[in-house]
Amino acid sequence: MAPELVRGRLRCTASGLLHGRAVMSLADTVGAVCALLNLPPGAGTATVDSATNFPCAVGDGTLHAEARPSHMRRSFIGA
Repeated sequence: MAPELVRGRLRCTASGLLHGRAVMSLADTVGAVCALLNLPPGAGTATVDSATNFPCAVGDGTLHAEARPSHMRRSFIGA
């Protein structure tokens, strides 16, 4: 894991479908870790906005997520 690229994964093991909240949790967690790794010393982080659209269900296998910092401002880091 590095500040410029954070990766995470989640395995689908229950009934062949992965719940949407689990998918959102993976995305939020990977983004949060990316933001945390790019914060100045002593600063904190929180999710300020999150929107997810599901074009299809996640079935068997492993879901992979990546986050890269896209906005590095004094009080806001977008991932």
